[in-house]
Amino acid sequence: MAFLAKRPELGKVKTRLASTIGHHNALEVYEFLLARTIRTLAACDAQVFTFLTGEGLIRLPHGFLKAEQINGDLGERMLAAFMEMYGGKKRHKMLLVGADIPGLSQEIIQRAIDVLDDHDVVLGPSEDGGYYLIGMTEPLAPLFIGKKWSHEDVLSDAIASAESLGRSVATIDTLNDIDTFEDLKSSFVWNEVQAFISH
Repeated sequence: MAFLAKRPELGKVKTRLASTIGHHNALEVYEFLLARTIRTLAACDAQVFTFLTGEGLIRLPHGFLKAEQINGDLGERMLAAFMEMYGGKKRHKMLLVGADIPGLSQEIIQRAIDVLDDHDVVLGPSEDGGYYLIGMTEPLAPLFIGKKWSHEDVLSDAIASAESLGRSVATIDTLNDIDTFEDLKSSFVWNEVQAFISH
């Protein structure tokens, strides 16, 4: 299991959110969401790989494997994470999750792992047309290389790419990430977050 993350750094994280609540508050929100994800993954019975970029301090639990993200676009960095997790094994369950998805839970992660018993690829859709989770049993480069990111067809494009390779695909729970103030206000963590941000 793995996630890609920016190290918490003022002015470099949650920039769309920062346009409304300011960079200091956006950094606080990012650190809050990142900590939630780390706690969730730490509670799972799996090896966790963390691929990092940027400056700043990040605290990781004992046993997390830490590496720098490669240079490249999002797809290239995601594929590199899968290659690192795969390590040349035969069929091997691997998950890559978003670092700041408030609804991510142990139950959802376990559901994704279970789906890979009889599917080659599993995707967790996000409400904006992308995905917050992708799992597979072997690295499939065509799902990542030469792709356009941050548009409403990212999920459907990934499904089509997998199916064109003859791989079976399943989806699990739809969740929302937090990019804007509206996303934050509609999130179930809003009550917790507004206690430590000023706006």
